Amino acid sequence: MGKNWNSKTNSWNEIKSKDVLKKVELCEQYKSMGLSVSEISIKLGLSKSRVYEYLRK
Repeated sequence: MGKNWNSKTNSWNEIKSKDVLKKVELCEQYKSMGLSVSEISIKLGLSKSRVYEYLRK
């Protein structure tokens, strides 16, 4: 499931927050339904770069 960039360690880390994990699930669902990253970002109120991070495997 998605990853977040940790600027302190300069590495990608697994997401632990339940709220964020829910957003990751929604991003994945919307992407599988054919929505673009722009559409997902608008729908969830996230930046496009955050959506890309959440979709990162």
